[in-house]
Amino acid sequence: MTYLQYLKEAMRRALYERLEDGSGYYGRIPGFEGLWATGATMEDARNELFDALDGWLYVNAFVSQLPLPELDGISLTPPSRTAD
Repeated sequence: MTYLQYLKEAMRRALYERLEDGSGYYGRIPGFEGLWATGATMEDARNELFDALDGWLYVNAFVSQLPLPELDGISLTPPSRTAD
């Protein structure tokens, strides 16, 4: 699975809800701990969530070297880090 395919599959699983105060929308992706975003519209929340997902993947996989959530049994394995 390519990186872009992984992003698209993760976004397909996104859940959105209206904020209690009616000021916008909240989005999250189940299985991606700590990943969420908000926006004035659902589309804004979706765009923010996509950007947040990209950053979340970078930090968790490439910086922290944590395993990423599997999507239908398919995982995205980060490249191994080499010593500088």
